[in-house]
Parts: sequence; structure tokens; C-alpha cells
Amino acid sequence: MKLLIAGFDGLDSSIFESTDAFKKLREESLWGTLRSAEMETGASWTTILTGWLVETHGLRGFMGANISNNVYFYGRPHDYIFDELAKSGYKVGVVNFPTMDVPRPIGDGSWTVGGWPYEPRAYPGTIEIPPDYYTDIADYGKRTAPDREPDVPHHHMWWPHRVMDDQEYLAFALANQRKRIEMAAAAPAVDVLMLQCSVMDRAGHLLTNNDDYGGLGQAHPAYAQYTEVVEWSIQELLGRFEPEFFALVSDHGFQDRHHGPNGVWALSGPDVLPIRFDTDQECFMPTVLDALGISVVRDGNSVLHRCSEQEAQSETLKALGYL
Repeated sequence: MKLLIAGFDGLDSSIFESTDAFKKLREESLWGTLRSAEMETGASWTTILTGWLVETHGLRGFMGANISNNVYFYGRPHDYIFDELAKSGYKVGVVNFPTMDVPRPIGDGSWTVGGWPYEPRAYPGTIEIPPDYYTDIADYGKRTAPDREPDVPHHHMWWPHRVMDDQEYLAFALANQRKRIEMAAAAPAVDVLMLQCSVMDRAGHLLTNNDDYGGLGQAHPAYAQYTEVVEWSIQELLGRFEPEFFALVSDHGFQDRHHGPNGVWALSGPDVLPIRFDTDQECFMPTVLDALGISVVRDGNSVLHRCSEQEAQSETLKALGYL
């Protein structure tokens, strides 16, 4: 496989930086904080996947839905990272990225499975969706307990609290991610796989923004268990698909009981410098494509050249005895 992109909604850069399980990935990758100016799920993921700022791509708000004359995924131009990869001859598989509730064609040999927060749908229809597979806990709640929908804002975030406890949800999340990966492995082979899991967003909202949990956030004993789902996912994806390039990305972190600006990104592969480099969401897509030799014009730019300059400056300072 040429490229594997693993998305983790709500994975804060501080978790990636401080967790020992990510140490090897940090050492082998170009990585850093991915700053988010618009910390709403639909807007942020669209910026990450297109390289356009919200003012340009026009998809705003929490779910990126067609609300108040807002544009939405299916009606936008075909200018996402997977579209550009397909135009360059790559076969691409996309699984469970937020706002992609209605999957659409990408290119010959490519396929998509729609994502959060709706029931999964696939294009083409020959892609087999496993029994009892859900895009996330919102989909689970709507299909298994529709009469228990709580009367609170953004109800899908609270459903783990309302229909299952932490341990039940963690088992659900792991089993669901396993099905997601198995589904991708069973689908027609592709050159690029993109797969997203929202477990850390559930952790952030439940353990940080829920008074029943004391608002402990990362200090809550269950937080580390949520992180373990991410750890397992990365190891399983790398072991199963053995990509030449690997990218990790999140749309936001958590701060003061709400979405925070500090998501995370990482990129590893041939000729990618393993250094820390903080950047903005709109730079992720052009940077990943640049690593594959694909150039695009977006609001964001590839940071690979700037990383090389930063490393050269660092080596000069070391040689002079300043570092």
C-alpha cells in the first residue's frame, strides 16, 4: 500500500506527545500540533481533507450539513485529498470520515463507506458492510434505542452515558473499529486507504464535559483506556496494510470542557524528516500529497520544504555549539 491515513476525531496533541505508546511513531515521523481555527467537526475535517479554509470551502458548523444555506459534502466540488489521489491514478478506499454521510464516486477502482453520524452506506453498493457495524455511537443509539434519545444538545455525544457505561462503550468501540478494519481489508485492494475512528471525541465529551463524571478529562481513570483503542488501531493498521507512507490526523483536541484548537498530525515515509513541526489544518492535505509528488494549489501549503529548512538551521546551530 502506498499511503494509509488514520483519522482520530478529538485526539489532542498533548495525548500524542505524552503517551509512551506513541513514542516510536513520534521518533520516526514528521509530527506536531495541528492548529484548528474552526473547532467544529464538519468544518475542521473539510479543511483537513481539502486544504481550503472555511471561508473558501464554505462547509461550516458542527455536522457540515445543509443547514441555513450551508454547503454540504455531496454538493461540494470534487477537490478532496482522495479526489486528487484518484486523479493521479491511485485507487482509494475511504471509511467513516465525518460529513461523508452520502458516499459518492471517486475514481475507477476506488470505493467509499460513509461516516458519522449516520447509518453506513457504501459506494459502490457491492462493498459489504459487516452486520452490527455502526459509524459511531450516535448511529448505534438511533438504530437500537431510538426512543431513548435524550433531550440535550448534540445528543450523540452523550449516548454512551445514556445507553452503556465506560467499559461497555470501550468494548463496543474496539469491536466496531475491528469490524471497520476488517471491512477495509475485505474490500477491493487499493493504493491508498483512509480510515477514521471517533473514540477520543467520545472520551473528551464524556469525561471532560459531563458533570456526572466530575469533569476530570484526561485525569479520569478511563481516559487511558480510550487512548488504548487508538494505540491498538494504529498497530493493527500498520501491521495489516504495511503502507509506504503513514499519516495520522485529528480535527481538534479538548480544552476547558469544549473542543480545543490543538489537534495532531504525523507523517512518516521515504525522505520525510522525523522532526516536530506544528502547523495549521489547511496544510495537512497539500503536505501529504507533496510527499507523494503531487502538487496542488490551496489556501494551505506543503510544509515539507519548511521542515527541511528548519532541520538545516538546527544542524547549523548544533555545529556552532548553540544546541
